[in-house]
Amino acid sequence: MKKGIITIAFLAATQAFGQITVPIPQRKPTLDDSKGARPKLISIDQAAKFVGDSVTIVDSVYNSRFIPGSNSITLLNLGGTYPNQKLTVVIKDAARKLFAFAPEERFNGKRIVVSGRITEHKGKPQIEVSGPAQINLLEELPPRKID
Repeated sequence: MKKGIITIAFLAATQAFGQITVPIPQRKPTLDDSKGARPKLISIDQAAKFVGDSVTIVDSVYNSRFIPGSNSITLLNLGGTYPNQKLTVVIKDAARKLFAFAPEERFNGKRIVVSGRITEHKGKPQIEVSGPAQINLLEELPPRKID
């Protein structure tokens, strides 16, 4: 009986006020969404083949450099030392200010996990990061929860 009364009230309200819409809260997409899928894990040797794609790479930082100035830049070379690196992680001044440490010192000689879109600079693949969330020391990653 109550179900019938609610249905009649809803129909009456629809006729009186036109179409009734119920707002559905929107949520921000996450890396686990199918459209914004988790970046593909690739080896450092595949970096040049994935220009334009968002990827995750695990490799050692062979050497690093901080270039100071009004547009300072930090470079982390993976897969080899400069000029034979297979990929460069680029941290521009605005992104560097978000780090609580000097990335060129903290990451140099260590294995890192970096995620981002691969672009090319002078024929070499690079990933420009926008903040610390895109780079992690491999040994500092939180343990995965296994269901």
